[in-house]
Amino acid sequence: MVSAPWRSWRYSCSLSAIDGQFRSLENGTLFNVVGYSLSAVFATALLLYVRVAGTGPLHRLLRAPILRYVGRISYMTYLTHLFFLDIASDKLDLGRWPAAALGLIATLSFSSVTWFGIERPLARLGTGDESRAS
Repeated sequence: MVSAPWRSWRYSCSLSAIDGQFRSLENGTLFNVVGYSLSAVFATALLLYVRVAGTGPLHRLLRAPILRYVGRISYMTYLTHLFFLDIASDKLDLGRWPAAALGLIATLSFSSVTWFGIERPLARLGTGDESRAS
């Protein structure tokens, strides 16, 4: 008899294989219709597995402090990454990898500054509780 966490992991792996086939179409019609849905289903299945299992290397990886921090600054990272990548690649005329590295560093730095300087203080102000916005 196969245990429940292993069964969930097996389903997640099969979803990953299906999702990989759709991702190889690089935004073709089929991917735009079905692929994004499969990506969401796969990500949800993976997170549910990690949440239900509660142990293991994947759970420890997703609970790592650095990933939790990146999760906190992710919205500003999403909003500004194209701006910084554009500056690094077009305006500074760097190669592909140096531009990507510089864009990543600039994006994460800016997102961190806005998190500590704007977002966290506003979250604390809105809740009235200093301990809630970590």
